[in-house]
Amino acid sequence: MALVPDVDLSNEMPFVALAEYLPGIGTLIVTTKEPFDPENEEHIKLARATEVFLADRELLPERGI
Repeated sequence: MALVPDVDLSNEMPFVALAEYLPGIGTLIVTTKEPFDPENEEHIKLARATEVFLADRELLPERGI
C-alpha cells in the first residue's frame, strides 16, 4: 500500500488492485487484493510495475545516502 500525495492517479494504474483518489490527500494505491507475499511472483511483479510507474513520473521520494 502506498499514498501518493496531491496527485490523482486513479485512472492511470489498471494493473493494481486499487488506485483511489482521496480529494485533498492524494492517491491510495494497493497492489494486491490479498496480503502482500514477498515469495509470490505475481505480487513482486505488481510491486515492481508500481515502482517503475511512479519513478517514471518522478513521484517516488528521494532516497537519502
